[in-house]
Amino acid sequence: MLAPSEGCRSQMSKWGAHVRSAVRRRERTREAPPVAPPGTSVKARLPFAISWKWLGQVVALLAASVTERRQARSALWQVEERFRLLVESAKGYAIYMLDAEGRIATWSAEAERIKGYRAEEIIGKSFHTFFTPEDIQGGVPEQVLRTAREEGEARYEGWRVRKDGSRFCAEGVITAIRDESGALNGYSKVAHDVTDRKRAEEALRQSETRFRTLSEGLPQLVWTSLPDGRCDYLSPQWVRYTGIPEEEQLGFGWLAQVDPDDRERAAAAWKRTVETHTTLDVEFRIRGADGAHRWFKTRAMPLRDSEGRVVKWFGTNTDVDDQKRTSELLEAKVQERTAQLKASLSSVEELLYTIAHDLRAPNRHMQSFAQLLLLEHADRLDDTARDYLSRIGAAAARNDELIRDLLEYGRLSHEAVALAPVDLRQTVQAVLRAVAGEIQHRHAHVQFGQEWPRVVANERLLEKILTNFMTNALTYAPPDREPEITISAESEGGKAVLRVQDNGIGIPAEQIGRVFEPFIRLPSATNAPGTGMGLAIVKKAAERLNGAVGADSTLGKGSCFWLELQAA
Repeated sequence: MLAPSEGCRSQMSKWGAHVRSAVRRRERTREAPPVAPPGTSVKARLPFAISWKWLGQVVALLAASVTERRQARSALWQVEERFRLLVESAKGYAIYMLDAEGRIATWSAEAERIKGYRAEEIIGKSFHTFFTPEDIQGGVPEQVLRTAREEGEARYEGWRVRKDGSRFCAEGVITAIRDESGALNGYSKVAHDVTDRKRAEEALRQSETRFRTLSEGLPQLVWTSLPDGRCDYLSPQWVRYTGIPEEEQLGFGWLAQVDPDDRERAAAAWKRTVETHTTLDVEFRIRGADGAHRWFKTRAMPLRDSEGRVVKWFGTNTDVDDQKRTSELLEAKVQERTAQLKASLSSVEELLYTIAHDLRAPNRHMQSFAQLLLLEHADRLDDTARDYLSRIGAAAARNDELIRDLLEYGRLSHEAVALAPVDLRQTVQAVLRAVAGEIQHRHAHVQFGQEWPRVVANERLLEKILTNFMTNALTYAPPDREPEITISAESEGGKAVLRVQDNGIGIPAEQIGRVFEPFIRLPSATNAPGTGMGLAIVKKAAERLNGAVGADSTLGKGSCFWLELQAA
């Protein structure tokens, strides 16, 4: 027996009494009461072991501090507690132990949730309980344990059965547990419920099957791409058309089949689509297996997830080569016919211009001779004759005015028109000086806007348009009303708009569109003279200025004529 030192004889005598008692009772181990080592106040329990020989005598007693043993117990408890917390917090994972024969030895709350069994219902039962009848009949449980026993672990995925008979898909691993000598103690088992994933995969597989069935039945070339634009599927139609295996064209390999003249444009359009997550709509030529390049209309749209992220691209290439070539032929014919029509119209305009010019000579003769008869032979003519001569002169004058307007209209159609920046304020001032006498005669009031942008125009034609607007505003004012005229301009979006607003008789709403047609004179109470060509000339002049004209009007309250031109 190990003896204590002299400093603790009293304590050790008590400890010796425990040893003697253990010997009498033939105990192999006992834990003595706390003993404080010499020079310390810390007590420690001293376990001891008794070794017996066949004579029944005590050979040795060994005692040591239990501090390390208690520390080991504490560390073991902490490890076990951490493991328990880990098992309980592993949501979606059933973690439990099997003994060496495959019977459930431990159970967890998550295992209960997934499989439906309480601990008292399942512990001690074979893990065969979770397998389907067909797997049991096929020996799957034994195969899983054998693999884990022989290879250290067995991974599996398959359908399992809950307590209520419902099935779920599990993915997991069984690991063999051995002691220091290599003897099998049991198995640890971790199972994860992947039913939702399995069903999603099956739904995706069925969806892809339906997509391929549909896509392979379409006449178009069908393809899909990953979110970054790399092609991951080409339909058999594409492969048959190009004559090149699908794997050689995946990624961006398909670009090699695009006509070299279209390749850069096609690649840029696809890159822009992928970067902006917008739809693709572009036409380019694709080389076929026969070496010919045909036009295809390519469309693609993104498939997005619930958060709006692009997860896939779906696209088609529709052969439009026949339509494209037919369209090009039609376009060429249209251009040819348009050129012929323009030439014909130009010839007609030139003919009309010539006719109108030639008609002025006899017209002037009628005016001149009518005036001479009135001047030189008036005393020999009665009142009726003089009236006839006056009517002939007036008709000749109106006819000459109409011919002049026709000449002006024809001249606008074919003469060269130079466009340049024009100061709108100066043009308005020039027109007002030209009609100052009429303004004064009619006691008209003219107001001006504040903005006067520069415009791209021809100054002579611009003055003609403004003069017509002003003349109409003065002419078509009721006799009992002094003309109120407002001239204004504004610019926005690269365009400038000039407006001339009056307080005249106005135009019926249904007639506004007709006032710019040739020879149109609407009935009015003012009986104003004219040929009906004034606003037709204005419209032609505006077209030559690359502009547009229009009018807004309220019957009885006035009209607003406007001209839109390019801002300088």
